Amino acid sequence: MLNENIGLVERIYKCRQVLSEMMGARGYDTLPLDNESIMEVYTYYESRKVSNIGGTALDFALTKGNSEKEEDKAIGMFFVDGKTRAINNVLKEVNQGIKDYGAKTFILITNQDIYERAENEKLSSLQLELEILIGEMESKGYFIQIFTLRSLLFNVTKHIYVPDHQIISDEEYEKLAKKFNITSKLQFKTIRRNDPVAKFIGMKRNDICKIIRNSPSAGTYTSYRRCK
Repeated sequence: MLNENIGLVERIYKCRQVLSEMMGARGYDTLPLDNESIMEVYTYYESRKVSNIGGTALDFALTKGNSEKEEDKAIGMFFVDGKTRAINNVLKEVNQGIKDYGAKTFILITNQDIYERAENEKLSSLQLELEILIGEMESKGYFIQIFTLRSLLFNVTKHIYVPDHQIISDEEYEKLAKKFNITSKLQFKTIRRNDPVAKFIGMKRNDICKIIRNSPSAGTYTSYRRCK
């Protein structure tokens, strides 16, 4: 019989469905996340709690096709119960993921909104620690994103008022730069890394995305943004 944790399990279940859509759009094979039942997710959660194995039953590993390249592997880690796995141990967990799977991309899901604060409030020690960690890991070629369960209960790219965002390739950027005489990516207007859509599509620093909006007069209108 489902216990009092069913509410959390339901959110994890929905989150994993949205994660499948998000990672699939990035080109990953999402079979490990597809066709799961809520009872299977409940079993993952309970086995994690009872055995105290650090969340590995909820975690997942994805690849792009059959690629063995590190940059084509992604690890998803759930930090939804601080009793068995705390977000402040993220460095240890990420390093273990690198050792076990050789991945370059890490998607961390937490039940705690570590970035929630007033506009002028200073970062907490945990927030600063994570920002430093993410910066250090990015300098080594790794890509780490932290999402809350709440932020992954809905696919933001499917919202009726959200225009299509697409990260452009290096080749497309070169053509764009030549066409409009662009000499530096700094000439583009910016979009924040933590913008909900930029984050969902996996934008990294200095990535360029094109935003395609419907226009009553022109049909569609395309603009470009640089991720900062």
